[in-house]
Amino acid sequence: MFAEALAARLQWEPDIRVLDCGTGSAALRRALSRSWANVVLGDVALFEPDLIAHDGGPRRPALVLLADRHDHWRLAAAIRSGVRGWVLRDSTVGDLLVTIRAAAEGGNRIEPTVRRDGH
Repeated sequence: MFAEALAARLQWEPDIRVLDCGTGSAALRRALSRSWANVVLGDVALFEPDLIAHDGGPRRPALVLLADRHDHWRLAAAIRSGVRGWVLRDSTVGDLLVTIRAAAEGGNRIEPTVRRDGH
């Protein structure tokens, strides 16, 4: 239900088009294999470092992860693997949108509260 509600909210943005909404690691893996997508938003609990292939093959979408505060131990490995954004689940929609847009433009963004708290 959370994924569907978030997808519905993101559809309100004129520059964001939600192409799919799935749950589970298989759905995340499929989404990341789509070279026509710009950004994939996923749950940190579904993330595995090998999801982002650096094989020189087709362009992969940028991956932005939603996480809880207690997930901070996963952050360094996620960044090393190529994750482009990290947003806390209790963040504002505005923070999420800034992160998605940064990833779509080729940048990286770790939510400021994560950096400030040292997590």
